[in-house]
Amino acid sequence: MNMETVFLVVDDDGMVRDIIVQYLKTFGFKNILEAKDGKAALKIVRNGNQHLDFIISDWEMPHVDGLTLLRAVRQEPIRRDTKFLMVTSQGSHERMKISKAAKSRVDAYIVKPFRGELLKQKITTVLSGEVDESAAEFESDILGLPRTGGVIVMKDKDKPGHVNFVPGTEPKTPGSAGNKAAAGNPGKVFTGGEFDPEKPPEEVDVTTLNIMLILKLVNSYKKIKWFDKAIKLCLEADTHFPDNADVLFNLGHCYFLKAMFPEAEEYLRKAIKIKPYHVESFSLLNEMQRLSKAS
Repeated sequence: MNMETVFLVVDDDGMVRDIIVQYLKTFGFKNILEAKDGKAALKIVRNGNQHLDFIISDWEMPHVDGLTLLRAVRQEPIRRDTKFLMVTSQGSHERMKISKAAKSRVDAYIVKPFRGELLKQKITTVLSGEVDESAAEFESDILGLPRTGGVIVMKDKDKPGHVNFVPGTEPKTPGSAGNKAAAGNPGKVFTGGEFDPEKPPEEVDVTTLNIMLILKLVNSYKKIKWFDKAIKLCLEADTHFPDNADVLFNLGHCYFLKAMFPEAEEYLRKAIKIKPYHVESFSLLNEMQRLSKAS
């Protein structure tokens, strides 16, 4: 780790802030800034003369919370490479929090109370350019990526462009033993209405469906790992609803899950061209870049 890394610690609880600062000093870091709340942190973030490498911020703060601060950081061009670790607490809305943080690309998160060893581990992982397990969880929750005990996928170094799925998470195809329950109503063409997300129909008439129902079907196909059906539906939808960023993102996502990375990148970039601030497409492209660097 680079001991010259400049940290900004943000927490409205002075005691918690002091503990984190003390941890950082124990780890050997010397350049540590503090902010008593998100509002004070924003002034530092927007100060172009202040160098920042790493922000550790509490989630729940009055006036300007951690998510608002995170979004502000990502919007500042000079903070493009600034790492962000979110500190949050256990709660009934934890999963919702994680999903929202994922949209703004958080590098890692840590749940209070935590030990110094865990904080040091996360800082080391993030500063080394590796993907922290919690960041993988963010991507999984927001994008529906397959989980492998904290790591999303592993690239096989001996087979460029190939992805190994951890046993038990291999994509299933219609009719396979592990996926018979999801076969829906074979032989019947779905033309609209309600359906069981766990057992989507195998055949659909895209000309009778609106875009929201199509996207709902695509997500159901992805959930049960019917990637080819999801791709087919997206391609048909792209014909009837051209230049729809959400359809193009889902195409890219499906190709990503099939380890077809050139095709995935092609459609993700098309989505961004149509909708420059399409968060999901940006997030998945970033994930692909991280995986490429890690290989």
